[in-house]
Amino acid sequence: MTGNFSIANGTHTSFAGYTTGRTITVGGNATLNGSSSTTLLYMASAGYDTMAVTGTLTGTYDSIDYNYAKISQGYVSNSIDGTHNYHWNFDPDNYGSWSYQRAVFLNTTVQGTKTSSSISQFLFA
Repeated sequence: MTGNFSIANGTHTSFAGYTTGRTITVGGNATLNGSSSTTLLYMASAGYDTMAVTGTLTGTYDSIDYNYAKISQGYVSNSIDGTHNYHWNFDPDNYGSWSYQRAVFLNTTVQGTKTSSSISQFLFA
């Protein structure tokens, strides 16, 4: 598909029928979000499946197993790693628990990561 692909408030049935050997190809960004820490979006089958995304591949509140992130690496937080995944990064930090502030360091040198003008809700000191 061209464009972006998004699932919001996903559940255990969001990928029903997503069987072994399937590939979802996205020509933009893909966002896979479960509903909450108790209602996860499940993306798992008995064998390997592929998410081929040319843009960013992100999510939160997911349970992912037997999946290969192709083209772009996947980045998910507050999620379960079924351990049979390739090119997925599972962030164990729960950002909802950050009480007041957190230092974030951005490398804006020529060799550093490109930043966007849409950065918001940060207090620059």
